[in-house]
Amino acid sequence: MRKIYIVFCVLVFASLIYSQNASDYFPANTGSKQYYKNVPLDSLNNEIDSATTVEIDSFAAAMVSYKGRSADLILGKQGLESTILYQPYTDSAFVSFDGSNAYTYFKGVDFAIPGTSPNVLGKRLSNLATQALVDWQLFYQFNAAVNTSYSIFSVDTVLNLNSTNYNFRIVGTGMRLGNKNVTTEAGNYDAEKFLINTDIQIFFITQYVSILTISDTTWIAPGNWIVKSVVPSVSVTGLPGLPSFYVPGNKSETISPIVTGISKRQNIITDFHLYQNYPNPFNPSTVIKYSLPGASNVKLVVYNILGKEITTLVNGFQNAGTHAVEFYPSRIDGGLPSGIYFYRIETKNWFAVKKLVYLK
Repeated sequence: MRKIYIVFCVLVFASLIYSQNASDYFPANTGSKQYYKNVPLDSLNNEIDSATTVEIDSFAAAMVSYKGRSADLILGKQGLESTILYQPYTDSAFVSFDGSNAYTYFKGVDFAIPGTSPNVLGKRLSNLATQALVDWQLFYQFNAAVNTSYSIFSVDTVLNLNSTNYNFRIVGTGMRLGNKNVTTEAGNYDAEKFLINTDIQIFFITQYVSILTISDTTWIAPGNWIVKSVVPSVSVTGLPGLPSFYVPGNKSETISPIVTGISKRQNIITDFHLYQNYPNPFNPSTVIKYSLPGASNVKLVVYNILGKEITTLVNGFQNAGTHAVEFYPSRIDGGLPSGIYFYRIETKNWFAVKKLVYLK
């Protein structure tokens, strides 16, 4: 009996030593900033360097009351490295801690289906973002058994596609993969690694069948919170009445702080370049990016397949550097039909043309 009691005490003591407070992984001081490089992934999960953006997250306030929980507030902004420091914070996120558990206020599933209204599954205007889904969700369980799946949420809802109602189910699961070393541009971290899956299912005949799983592998380091995240692209086929498409992936990792709008990581631009628009195909908007080795008058025009001018996106003097403009076909008078279009850039000594595809 004494031996059993001693073993029991050892196990309790060990559990106290190795139990983890989720809050230890969050920055200790308000005003702390985390800098990230975000790189989209194409359908083959190749990095699209031309579409790289920078994100800054700021720990703005601690212990605020939000939706029934005491939470820490994170303000965020995302844009080009050359302008990010001058942009206002436009996004907010809330994280709440309870022992070894970290809750995130979840806003929904973030992607769009071609052929439907913009952001039909988006986190802002979503038919699938029901009240049961938009809520506090327990995403990260730091004391969960390693390599054992745990449930985050399960929600049933209905979505109308081509005048027909379909029953959808959204299932979120998590898995703690244990303590792993991870390397980013900002350095090396001993981090807890998690796999978060969001599975989209459709009811078929007698049961729900998975049509899409978004997998997010995330590394969370003590005192830093998330230092790296990888979400692979995934192809989708078989949705009723809709073409096959893919949901773009993304790779995000910490970088060293940006001191000026032009970082030492930027290369000196020595030549003109017109990048492929991203995303492509697209709906509702796409970004066109180009580089100028010197100051110049620039004209950027979109044409239809017959060569008719649709709209002028840029027409004026611009300094040397990398520039980007967002194109919204819905803002053209009468809107634009789906199809192939071309965008042409012209300066005094150079021009280039590329193709883009718009899907309504």
